[in-house]
Amino acid sequence: MPRKKRTEASHPNKKTSDALPTGRRTSGSPPEEFIFTDYPASFFTEGKVKSLQGTCNVLIVAPNMSPDSDDKNVGLLTYWLTETLGAYAVVNCGRYRRPVDGDPTPEELQVSYSPKPHKKEKGILELRQRLVEETGGIPVNLDSFNSASIAAYEYAEPIWLTACAIAYKSIPLAFFVCGIDDGRADELELDVAVGAGYLLRDKERVCRGDTGSAGGAFVEELIGRLNRLRDGIRVRDGVEGYSLTGDEIAGWLRSTWTDDRDDLYEPDMADGWIADDIHSVQLAIRYTGFRDSEENLKRTVGELAPAISGLSVFQSWQREKMAKKATKKPKKSKEPKKMGKPLKSGSVAKQKQPIVSPQSAEVDQTLVNNAVHFINEKANEHVYKAYEEIGNYLLEKFFDNDLELASSRNPKKLVSYQALREREDLAIHPARLGVMVRVAAQEKFFASKKLPSEKLSYTHKSELVKLPV
Repeated sequence: MPRKKRTEASHPNKKTSDALPTGRRTSGSPPEEFIFTDYPASFFTEGKVKSLQGTCNVLIVAPNMSPDSDDKNVGLLTYWLTETLGAYAVVNCGRYRRPVDGDPTPEELQVSYSPKPHKKEKGILELRQRLVEETGGIPVNLDSFNSASIAAYEYAEPIWLTACAIAYKSIPLAFFVCGIDDGRADELELDVAVGAGYLLRDKERVCRGDTGSAGGAFVEELIGRLNRLRDGIRVRDGVEGYSLTGDEIAGWLRSTWTDDRDDLYEPDMADGWIADDIHSVQLAIRYTGFRDSEENLKRTVGELAPAISGLSVFQSWQREKMAKKATKKPKKSKEPKKMGKPLKSGSVAKQKQPIVSPQSAEVDQTLVNNAVHFINEKANEHVYKAYEEIGNYLLEKFFDNDLELASSRNPKKLVSYQALREREDLAIHPARLGVMVRVAAQEKFFASKKLPSEKLSYTHKSELVKLPV
């Protein structure tokens, strides 16, 4: 039974532009003079899936935005947050709706999207368009990867392709935004639910095995920032119904990337680098106080934007370009060079940055903390030059330039190095960290033998160190 056709409200004072403005902010909360774009109600019910280009490593996805559901005003929240951050976005603007009893199955709505559809597909395409016009959308559960990949390819594919595009520059951060009605939020005693692929009772096990939809350290940092949005806010993770423990696209995104990244994409497309991880979470936000009025929507956007842009793995291309222009002349004062020069002249630098000998059995916490700070800062640059610097830094500080020790595959080389690898706030996976150290040792070996390695890419060098000795 078709539902009542959706009617569009009249908004004489609203803009009717179909596209977002080109000017975007990159980080921080919007100032008072920041102009939030006005959108008519019809903008969110056009029967389209809209993909927006961004200037940072954040992807915001809005699967459902029906004004008659729990997701009322999620559309405005999504677009304003996208504008403020300069984020990428994939937004369902009335193309799909949640299924109800009697709706066609995903298999009955599947099409190939061929430029020349065959006779049977023409009938399906007509059915899909009729469903949009008469019932407010094509009935597909966009939260489910199985359903969306079958019948909502124009929604699922842009999410994957956008994540891939970001991954050639930085670690993608995907936020799937939805709403919670007040009754359910009060029942669960929360204002914001964070879904990361686990129920609360399984959190420790999932995070320990790194099998969630986002890394444990990333989720904890995010929750910490959300808890500081406003006084008395209640943020919970691992909540039943908002945990991403099913076949949600958000969970599929990370597991697929982790398993198939090397087989599907060629790292040489991005000067030899591609992200080895994706963090994907669901943010379910209650109605009253957060999106029940224009004032509260703007306040929520103003709080969420700096919370996200303040994450340690956030990266903005536009902000980086501006920073490079501002710091072009003092290029020689990079941190590794500052630390390297004093070592030749005397004992002052050595006293501040003690070298841990292989025989040391006591964790130097200051050394580990400094290393975490240095590595996280360099990791945000996401270029292999930074990987080389990190490898050289670790080789010098933790291994005293001992090539044999650094090249060893023994996981218990040094207690301080092992403690560094176990730090949850480290932005680089421990396995990749080990490769960086061995590549640095390999480069010094090549130099000692006067073997040219300039023509080898970092990818080739990292593959060489994996060969059996």
